[in-house]
Formats: sequence, structure tokens, C-alpha cells
Amino acid sequence: ATPREGIALPIALAAIIAVGALIAGVFFASTQEYRVGRNTLATQRALHGAELGLSQVVSSWNADRTTGTKVGRTVKMADTIIDEAIVYRQYTKVSPTVFWVTSTAVAGSLSLQGRALKRLNTIIRIQTPDFKIMGAVTSRGLTNVSGSTKISGTDSVPVGWDCPPGGAKAAGLVVGDSAT
Repeated sequence: ATPREGIALPIALAAIIAVGALIAGVFFASTQEYRVGRNTLATQRALHGAELGLSQVVSSWNADRTTGTKVGRTVKMADTIIDEAIVYRQYTKVSPTVFWVTSTAVAGSLSLQGRALKRLNTIIRIQTPDFKIMGAVTSRGLTNVSGSTKISGTDSVPVGWDCPPGGAKAAGLVVGDSAT
């Protein structure tokens, strides 16, 4: 018997290898696309959490933070979850009127592959105006009071208002020399 020479077996093997390579390529590309999408979502969630965390610190600012914090001290605020991101917030008093606020957000999985971290900072400068309140009405220039106007220098709290108690009595009307 003479050996049979054929091409069917090598062509079938080449086709199986080509189809296998094509399937492996599609699987690799889809895995990469999934990872990119997952990481993009984690990055956006971390950015949103950090921005909102920073905004919350600034919008909830009060006088107690300004006066109750010593220069050089860092105050860590309670951690919170914003848009599935853990947000860490803190502020540091840099000088008597300047604060450095930091918001750090971590989103995604706990592993390094799917995790995103965003840190945002801002500087706040507190500027408290120093008004010289000398009376109930303090006026510069021409002042005309007429009609049934009653001006009193007695500090009183209107009924139902949540105000600090009234202060010392002062002048009812303080005007410059050119007032009438």
C-alpha cells in the first residue's frame, strides 16, 4: 500500500488554530473593555465623592471651626459614603484666617485593580468684617428722618427669633456733621 498524501488534516488543524486564536483575541478584548469600563466608573465615583465631600465641608462652615481650632491643628471629620465611595474629610488651620481643606474619596473594589482614589484640596480664607456699629442707625452724609419713625438704641430680640440676648444700650441715630 502506498502512503496517502492529503491536505485535509493540515487545513483542519490550521482552521482550528485560527478559530482558537480568534476566540482568544475576542475574549482578551472583551476582558480589557470590561476592566476599562469598571475603572472609569470607579474613577468617576471617586471624583464625585471627593468633590461633594469638599463642598460639604465648605458649605457647612461655621464660626466654631474658625475660632475653636488652634493654628497647626488638623481636624478629621466623620467619614461618609457618597456615590458608593468612602470619603475622608479634614481641615487644617494654617494661620488665624486660613484653612486647608482636604477631601479624599476611594471607590471601587478593595483590590488594587478596580480601585480609584481622588484627593481634592482647597484653601479657605476667613475674612471677618469689623463694622463699627455705634448706634441703631449709623449714617454718613445727608440723613433725613421724617414721619412717624421711631428709632431706639435698645437692643431687643423679636418674638419667635432665635437670636442671642440683647446687648447694651446704644445711641438710636448716629450721623455725620452734615446730616440734617
